[in-house]
Amino acid sequence: EEELYISSIKLAEEAIDEFRFGQAQDILLNAPKEHRNWEWGYLFSLCHQDRMTLYGHAGEINSAVFSPEGSRLYTAGVDGTIRLWDASSGAEIRQSKPGKGLIKEIKISGDGTLLAAGYERGVVDIIDTADWHTVKSLVLEGMILRCLDLSSDGRLVAAGCEDGSIHLYDLQAGKWISSF
Repeated sequence: EEELYISSIKLAEEAIDEFRFGQAQDILLNAPKEHRNWEWGYLFSLCHQDRMTLYGHAGEINSAVFSPEGSRLYTAGVDGTIRLWDASSGAEIRQSKPGKGLIKEIKISGDGTLLAAGYERGVVDIIDTADWHTVKSLVLEGMILRCLDLSSDGRLVAAGCEDGSIHLYDLQAGKWISSF
C-alpha cells in the first residue's frame, strides 16, 4: 500500500507539471489515506492553481458583484476604490476612487447598466457602467449606511442604516418615497 501511495504522489506531480489539475486531484483523492503526509497536502494545494485570485485593492474588500451575464466582476474595497475585472482572465479593466469615504456595498441593476455604490457616510452614488459617470448622488443626512440594494429593474434603491432604518428612493420619480 505504501508503494501505491508513492506511485500516486509521482503521478499527481506529473499531472500538475502538465497542468492537468483535475486529474492530479483525482489521483490524490484515491491515494491511501493512512500514508498521506505533507507532500500530499502540498500537491493537493497545487491542484487549485487554476483558481484565480484578483489583486489590486489595498486592504479588505467590502463588496463584490457580478455583472448580470457573469463576464465582469465589480469590487469595492476599504481603500475607497471600485474596480471592474474581467471574470474570465482576472484582468483589471477599470478603477475609480470617488473620494467619498468607505464604500460599504455595491449592487448592479438587472440589465447591468447601473451600479449603486453605498458609502458609510450616508451617500449612495448611482453610476452608469458604460462610462462610469455618476448619474445621481443620493444623500441620507446624518445617517451611517450599512447596506443597500438596487432593484433588478434599476428603479428603486433600498438603503439600510445603522439606526435600523430602511430608506427607499425611486430613481424615476427622483425622490425618497419611503422610510421605515
